Amino acid sequence: MKIAVTGGAAESFCRNIYKDTDNRKKLLDRYPKSFFDLYMQEKEEGNVPLFSVDFECAKDGGVFAALWRLLKRNHLGGNFSQRAIPISQQAVEVCEFFGINPYRAESENCYVLLCEEECPGITVIGETEKGPAIRRTDGESIAYLRRPEPLPEKS
Repeated sequence: MKIAVTGGAAESFCRNIYKDTDNRKKLLDRYPKSFFDLYMQEKEEGNVPLFSVDFECAKDGGVFAALWRLLKRNHLGGNFSQRAIPISQQAVEVCEFFGINPYRAESENCYVLLCEEECPGITVIGETEKGPAIRRTDGESIAYLRRPEPLPEKS
């Protein structure tokens, strides 16, 4: 099966950071306002196509955590390309500025999907395979996705 993503990594995290007055001031001290103007307008959200076999929202723990939960729930391993995961330059910059891994940041309107075939409107990032390993295959050497850290309890 194909592993696919709709929406973009770290989008909701970055919007929430930018909405905070103190954080916005810090960002605007480094980047021009025009860098964020178009980005902060309402964007098309990721959605779950009817043809998906199963899906996981990347809100809690980001794209990597959603990928882990989805594959483990289906008793699958897989391989994926981090470079194929949709992410905007603004999200990359904001996450880097605050020292956050964008693939582990809240991505409320982003979904990781399992699909039988490629379809328009989604980005295929890899394929499932038997076994427990989840491999990232776009680096100089193969890396393995580790179990996501548990999220802190909300009070």
